[in-house]
Amino acid sequence: ISDAIRDGAEGFFRTQYGTISKMATLLAFVILCIYLFRSTTPQQESSGLG
Repeated sequence: ISDAIRDGAEGFFRTQYGTISKMATLLAFVILCIYLFRSTTPQQESSGLG
């Protein structure tokens, strides 16, 4: 019985970690796009940060 429970738990965690990694990758990409296309303020441009 314990082997069946272990197999089910491993399948569950595999699915969960797969979903979490896909969502984290997508969120990181969205944050990167927001960062790359942000507008710069005049203060940032004058200090060389833009």
